[in-house]
Amino acid sequence: MQVNKYEIYLFHRHINYGSAGGCWTTAQVRCRDNAGKAALLVFYDPELTAAVPTSRGGSSPLIFIPANQYPWHVDLLRNESPLSLADDESKWWFGSLRTAGAEPVGEGE
Repeated sequence: MQVNKYEIYLFHRHINYGSAGGCWTTAQVRCRDNAGKAALLVFYDPELTAAVPTSRGGSSPLIFIPANQYPWHVDLLRNESPLSLADDESKWWFGSLRTAGAEPVGEGE
């Protein structure tokens, strides 16, 4: 999925993700493509969450990421383009936010 828009939600609370279960969440980033397809990056607090949910919980991908990695992901969203987001259907809680192709080295893009 190509990421064209995103929304950031900051908070610290336990959230139940439907049939996926719940975890202590510090932030969420909803990534969307131009057609409206969405995926949710869920940044969880590993000190308060024993295990991330183990089922999808709905039709949109939920990708669980330790909260300390939040700055890395927001940096990519704010500074790189184009971006793509991929989730692994067999291990849906694993996913990646990445540049959509090779980029030149250095700041002179």
